[in-house]
Formats: sequence, C-alpha cells, structure tokens
Amino acid sequence: MHFAPLRGSQIFVVLAIVAAASSSAAHINVLRGRLVDLVQQSDIIIVGVITLPASLSPDRKSLGIDVVATLLGELDQKALTAKTSTRLIAGERQVIFLKREGSGFRCVQPAGTRYPAAAADDAAYRAAVDGIAAALRLPDDQQVHPLRAALIPALSSKSLPLRYHAALELASLNHEGHELTVEERAAIEKVRSAPDFDPSLREVVEGLLRQ
Repeated sequence: MHFAPLRGSQIFVVLAIVAAASSSAAHINVLRGRLVDLVQQSDIIIVGVITLPASLSPDRKSLGIDVVATLLGELDQKALTAKTSTRLIAGERQVIFLKREGSGFRCVQPAGTRYPAAAADDAAYRAAVDGIAAALRLPDDQQVHPLRAALIPALSSKSLPLRYHAALELASLNHEGHELTVEERAAIEKVRSAPDFDPSLREVVEGLLRQ
C-alpha cells in the first residue's frame, strides 16, 4: 500500500471509507480490513521479517516469516508460514496479523494492506495494539474512549501507515457521533500543534476537532 499525503480528493476517499464502515457492532463502526478490525480478528500479531514471499512458495499462497517480536498473543515459534493474499517482499520487516487455522496460520490483513515497521516503530505498534485489544475486551458501549486513548498517540508515530490508519479509525468514531471529551480534544490539539506534526493528516485531524 502506498501512503501518499492526504490532500484534496484523497480526503474524500478517507470520508468515503469511513461512511462505508460496517455497523455490525452495537456502538462503534468497524472499518473492515483496517487496524481495529485486524486486531479484533487476530489471535497473534507479530513483527516479522519476510523470508519467503508467497509468490515463490510451492502453492503461491504461503508466506515464510522469521518472528522478531510478538505484539499480541502467545507464540513460541521463531519462524512460521502463513496463508496470505498480501504480497510482501523478502527481507521486509512487517507487522503481520495472524489467525490460527488448524495447526497453521492465516494472515487476516487483506491484499494490499501493509504495515512496514522499522525497529524504532515497535514500541508505538505495541502500545496501539495493546490499547486496542484492551478496549475490545470491554462491553461495546464502553469501547469508544479506550479506543481513542490507544489511537490518538499513534497520530504522532514515526510510522506513516500507523499514523494513517489511526486517523481513519478516529474519523470513524467521530462519524458515528461519539463526541470527544475535553481530555481527548486537548490530546488531539497537542498532536496538531507539535512541530513534527504530519501535514498530510491536517485536514482529517482538523475535521476531528470541528465535530
């Protein structure tokens, strides 16, 4: 997935994705194939280095991965294979979302959804995943503010994909009419006013603050 700056017509793409979110949850929308949905689907989330792209595997569907770190769940394996529809390149360091299937694994992220992760990004990914997973264990009507608490710091992450997906998820929560608390608004304003704030997210973030 290419993460170009969100300007002009691309803002409408973000809003269209938000408007098309699934309403299967009683109190929050889940953006299919995006960060919260992927955490919700996953049994295991890892940081891994791709050792065998699916395109080179015998069945052209199996991804070889060396496990660098486990962000969610328990995993003893240092290497594994997983069925996937996502094209990843050998040597890439990625956050990978896995579902157990029988004795193996399946990548739940849809084709084209990639979360490249430098070593410096690991702490931000771990914090976001931990916070999202904890929020999703709560009753539906108690999830919104813990989800925001996990996602707002991700707007300042050095990882562009993490920033982008956090902005999408926060926009979805606002779209559903869940008003920001005073503390949440202050936290977002602090992100926006930071010297290193990502200008490609400005319109989305300002949209959050207008609601």
